[in-house]
Amino acid sequence: MSDSQKRICTFFCESNVQIGTTTKTVDMTFGSGRWTAAIGTMTEGTEIKVKVLYGTGVDTIESNEHTLTYKIPVLDMTFETSMERNTSGNVVMKIATPIKSEDKTFTVQSLKVKVFIDGEESEKTATAVTGGYTVDLGPLSSMSEVYYQLKLVEGSKLYMSEWKMDVYKDAPYIDYRFGLIAEYFKNKELSDIKMTRIDPNIDYNYGSGTPSEDIGDDTFSIRWKGLLQPKYSEEYTFYLTVDDGARLYIDDKLIIDSWTNKTAAGTVTGKAVLKAGQMHKICVEYFENTGNASVKLEWSSAKQTRQVVPKGRVFAKESDDYKNAMLFARYNYEIGDAITPLIIPNIEISNIGPEKVDLTNITLRYWFTNESGRPQSAELYYASCGSPNVIAKFVKVDENNANSEQYLEISFKSGVGFIEPDGIINLKLGLHCNNWANYHQGDDYTFDEAAQMMITNSKMTIYSKEKLIWGTEPEILDNTGIPEVAPDMKVQYATETTALTSNQIAPALKLVNIDEKGVDLSKVKIRYYFTNESGRTQSATLYYADCGAANVNTSIVNTTGNNSYYELSFKESAGILAPSTSLVINSVVTSQDYGTYNQADDYSFIATGNGNYVDNGKITCYYKDQLIWGQEP
Repeated sequence: MSDSQKRICTFFCESNVQIGTTTKTVDMTFGSGRWTAAIGTMTEGTEIKVKVLYGTGVDTIESNEHTLTYKIPVLDMTFETSMERNTSGNVVMKIATPIKSEDKTFTVQSLKVKVFIDGEESEKTATAVTGGYTVDLGPLSSMSEVYYQLKLVEGSKLYMSEWKMDVYKDAPYIDYRFGLIAEYFKNKELSDIKMTRIDPNIDYNYGSGTPSEDIGDDTFSIRWKGLLQPKYSEEYTFYLTVDDGARLYIDDKLIIDSWTNKTAAGTVTGKAVLKAGQMHKICVEYFENTGNASVKLEWSSAKQTRQVVPKGRVFAKESDDYKNAMLFARYNYEIGDAITPLIIPNIEISNIGPEKVDLTNITLRYWFTNESGRPQSAELYYASCGSPNVIAKFVKVDENNANSEQYLEISFKSGVGFIEPDGIINLKLGLHCNNWANYHQGDDYTFDEAAQMMITNSKMTIYSKEKLIWGTEPEILDNTGIPEVAPDMKVQYATETTALTSNQIAPALKLVNIDEKGVDLSKVKIRYYFTNESGRTQSATLYYADCGAANVNTSIVNTTGNNSYYELSFKESAGILAPSTSLVINSVVTSQDYGTYNQADDYSFIATGNGNYVDNGKITCYYKDQLIWGQEP
């Protein structure tokens, strides 16, 4: 049918629509070159079944049924956001307008925001304010990751943005000795010091009492000194409410001078311009004459409501680690299997501080356990600062404990440079045993199964000049002076030579770890007891071991008469025998002239065929030379 015939013939169009279990007929209207129908309101994901009927009034044609799923259009929107903590302690996100998508600018009638924080998803209604919208995210902690998606209405249409992520962080502050150095003097002249301590802030009402029995109730003085770090860059007003006198210095400049007696507490003020994140010197001097005694230091600014200058904004001293204390770590994994021969962490080291950080002072530790104990390799797949500038080494926390935590330590070579403020160092590494033995990654300290995408991980630790500045180390027991508990093990036995007389002894030994912990094989010995009737020189040939024949030592020791034992021990490279596992060792003992052994009277011999392993208590096993299995002859 031609287009002109369509225009003549088709004069109506309607659709049968089924939404859920409800079916209805909806008239369609023609405009802008297409037919449209309003079918009502529904939620995203609703399934719709549609049949279209059209005709000339004589003939009616029905289309096949089509099943559609209603989806809100998701667009790549551009907009600016910021987050700030309000006076109630909640974090508020501001979404600035305009909100755009390619060449379109939205005229927003209403706005909702879907947020995903700490594993929980919720939808919040945004409040219109000058310049955009705000959303109250609640009392988030600093360094919280906020995933969010806009859901806006323009006219009769609903649109959604793609998911975005921001990290909320409080204005930088130093986690270093919160508080001020407080010097307490026995007189009003700030001399004859009696006590020094760290005070978290300055807010004391002694009444008619005293800070210390060493000072007395009257005629004493106090000096608080240290550093002050503001949250905002602006002019601050300081308030000293005192009874009797006080002085305030900021950056060695006298801001408040009220060094006089008072009959009651009064407030004096002074102003100073401060810079966010910068450390400013602060000194408060106070004296009490007679009567009641009190002193309180507050501050306020355009953005800061009046409050006592809090712990967390004052510091006893500035450490060399100040700038570095602004680093934190995030990570995700490429292999999330609980058991895997290869661990691949992607690591971010971020600088959220106001100053650049020298990487040569920084180390990072990824904590894990090498259950097999085998030698390992760390391969650096990528480093944004340049792979040749990165050093990776394995460190075992307790060399005497086979099951000790280990960590991969990452450090940086001299001259690598700095992380600038808001800068990130990206690293990608691969950890594996040289024989590709499995790691039990699922119970590793640093591993987080939720890290399918990049997340903050406080179980990776960062150090500046060997001082911990980010994260929490695992609890590591100090076993100094505590005797090591021997592991629970046993030896099973079979033999390739069951004949009572033979020119060889061929024990097939299975060492079984029935303990809950891995066992360092280098501390284990096994002894098989027999008689060398010929008295000739003997030798042992080891032709198979699950841990590698090259990792096993053999020796034959003569005791009394013709009695001997065949001893097996292990090199450090044999590794760790994991809990509830075993290893098999096959070998033969022969005399120099291949003389005959009478196995019938050998202490450890049992005539059980190869592969039919049985417990053998006449084969002894030792851990650090302590007998842990069997009975010696």
